[in-house]
This record gives sequence, C-alpha cells and structure tokens, in this order.
Amino acid sequence: MKALACLALLTSAGCYDQSFTEDPGPSPGSGSGSGSGSGSGGSMTQAMSDVHLQPDGESAWMIHHQANKLGVETTHVGVYSPTDNTFVDVMDTTGTLGKKIVFPATNRMLLVAGSTAPSAMTAPVDVLVLFDTTQRKPIAEHAYAGDLADFQLSPSGKLLVATDQVDGRLHAIDTATLADVALPHAVAATDAKFAHGSDVLYALYPTSVASELRAFDLTTITLGTSTIAEPTLVATRPVAERLAISADDKIVAIGGFTSTDAVAITTGAVRALPSDQNCWLTDCAPTFTNDGRLIGWTPSSNQKLAMHLYNPSTGADTIAPLATAFEQTPTSIVLQQHATIIVDPGLDTALPLDYDLATGSTAVHIPQALRASSMFERPGHAELWFENGDLSRLDLATGAVTAFVDHVDSADYRAAADEIVVGMFLTHAVVRYSMVDGSMIGHPCVLADPNTLTAPYELQSQL
Repeated sequence: MKALACLALLTSAGCYDQSFTEDPGPSPGSGSGSGSGSGSGGSMTQAMSDVHLQPDGESAWMIHHQANKLGVETTHVGVYSPTDNTFVDVMDTTGTLGKKIVFPATNRMLLVAGSTAPSAMTAPVDVLVLFDTTQRKPIAEHAYAGDLADFQLSPSGKLLVATDQVDGRLHAIDTATLADVALPHAVAATDAKFAHGSDVLYALYPTSVASELRAFDLTTITLGTSTIAEPTLVATRPVAERLAISADDKIVAIGGFTSTDAVAITTGAVRALPSDQNCWLTDCAPTFTNDGRLIGWTPSSNQKLAMHLYNPSTGADTIAPLATAFEQTPTSIVLQQHATIIVDPGLDTALPLDYDLATGSTAVHIPQALRASSMFERPGHAELWFENGDLSRLDLATGAVTAFVDHVDSADYRAAADEIVVGMFLTHAVVRYSMVDGSMIGHPCVLADPNTLTAPYELQSQL
C-alpha cells in the first residue's frame, strides 16, 4: 500500500495540506471526543475518533466518517504516520461506529466497532477486526452478537474483557483468534479490574444483601479449549460500586457510597477505612497513591470534605485530616513520575488541590480545574500536559497553566519524539505539537472525505 503525502490541493490522498488557523471558528455544540467517532449522519461534516498511537509511537490509528449529499455515511479506519505526515485509509467500516482500539501485541491492533443498524427489531452486533500494523491490513474478523462496553486489556495482552450490555455478563475475547466466551457466574458485575502483573481479573458482584469480591485466574486459559472455573470468592462486603488494585497486587480497595474497604488478596482479610465519600453524583472509585497509600474522604466543617491518606495494611491515617473546599468527592490524579497528587474538583466549584506526598505541602496553587480527557507527564520535566478541549501544560513547580491550542478533540503523546499528536474536530485534521514550546510541527494533515476514497479492505461481516 502506498502512503500518499499531504498535497497542496484536494486529491484522492488520505490527507491534504490546508491553510490552518488554530481558532477556526466557534466551539462546536457536539463532537466525538469519546473515541467513538460519533457525528450527525447526513450533516456533511466529517467526524473523527480519538487518536490512538501505537506503543512504539510510529503510527496513530483512528476512524473518520462523513455523509455524502444524500445523507449516506461512509466510515473508514486508517493510520497516520507522524514522521512523514501522511494518512492512509486502510479499511471501509461503513455501517459501524468505533468503540475501542487497543494494541494487544507487537504489530497488532484490535478494533471493536458496533453496528449502527440495530433497532427495536434488530439485535445489536459488534465486529472485531485484528490488524497487522506493519503491513496495514486486517488479518482476522469476527462478528459478535451483542453490545460490548467497558473494555479492559489484560496485562499479557492475550485477553480483552468487556461487559455485554445485552446479558450484563463479563465476556473474554482472545486477542489473537478473536474467540469469545462468557465468563462463568451469571450475574452482572458492578466493576472489574485486572491485576497489574498477571491475567487475574477481580470483579464485584452484587447479591441481595451485599457485594462479593471474586477473582478469575485467566493466566493459563485458552479460550475455546480451556474450561473457566467459577471465580473464587475473596471477600463479602456491604453494597459496593467500584474497585482499585494496589500497584503490588496485594490489596483490593472497594469503594461504595459511604465506605472504603481494603481487602488483602492472599488472606481475604478486610480493613474498613473511615470514609464517607459523598459520591452520589460522582465516581466512587477508590484511588491509590504512587507510594501505596489509599486516599479517603470524610466530612469536615461546613459540609466540606477532609482528605486522608491511609496505610491500607494497617488502616492508620498517615497524615492529619486535611480540610479542603470540596463538597463532592473530587477526582484524584496520581502522578507517576512525581510525588504529587492533584485533586481536581469534578462537579465541584472549588479549585484543584496540589498535594506533595513527600512533604505534605499544598503551597502550589493551580488557578483552574483541569477536567482532563487525557494527560501525560513529560519525561524529565516538571510538566503535566493535558487535553480538555484545549491542549494545555501545567507547570508542576509553579501551578501555572498555559493553553496552546483550542478546539482539540483528542491527543496522544509521543514521548520519544517529545511531541503530541492532536486530532482537531472542526478542521478534521491531525496536527503535531512540540512539548518543548507548544509550537506546531510542520503542517496539519487534513483528512480527506472518505466518500471520495476507496479503502483497500472492507468488512466481511453481515451486519
């Protein structure tokens, strides 16, 4: 397949050069922004999914679609090359809406797309397509009768687990063969997470009086030939909604509306931690810090919340309760390269809290909520880059926020090249920006109308 470079005029190339303005017009009323590539059919406006960089940073995969004058929409999946600023349409996936893109192994990309046809008279169907990213071609395809959501790739990359919204059960997909199987235990899980270092899946299952934490050991499973045993019961707790796993895979934290529990994985011993999360309108997911402590929240004065940092093994609070201005449980952003927690307000009107794990200092003042869709710590620098409709940089030393680009739909980060690959909604373009100074690198690659192109491959599944 020949890559077509950006040209000065519109041709049949995958993208073309165009005079570009970083503020091309008013903010859109709606957009994809979720990785689904959704748009308004028949609008004549092209839409694109999130940018998905391969782990090696050499290519970025995405979906784009546009309706023709008759309102018939054409959808393509393609790949962008940052080094030569080209976009190649690889497969015509018309009739589907992208749900998930993952990279399960070297030179492999797995696309999950849902049929846009289902109605009250038609059962939903998802299509799974496995691509060879070097040869840029599909090598396997599987039609799945159901509606998958909440995807998780196992640490080994061998399994993709998702919840089928038709039967409510967890399903596992072999990322090499695309074989799928419903995991035993015919109850809808409220949450599920893989361990960090093995293909062990922990799931919360509600009962009539409580919630059960169960574990599936999928480390040696071969879908289609192995029998998957019922999940092992680890602990039973009061009604719980979300879970998190410590980095050393020793503790599962279970969060509910009014409590947080720390469960020792090997023994099942439970330590209840004082916490009234007040998360009725927000996410009850517990959060571990990068030094293994567990963040908790309790009511303080004036209906505000106080932050705690618990030792999950002993239950001891490692700091004096820290009074905050938050009324609703905020979002805790745990940095991995810096000993810092940034507590973002979520639905609250308070400003973010910057907490230094090493010193306990809260001296750094961040002047605005981040509410980031994606973020990246720039290696070797005290910088957090984030995207929330704008592409911005947070100086971790001073708290200063600098916005570089607006009308951003999505961003992914090329650490080795010290740059960011950005998808622009209004101009349906892919643009590279330097993390040195936020300047544009080269020229935008504006995606051509897929109605004018013929992709070399198309879906074989009957939707």
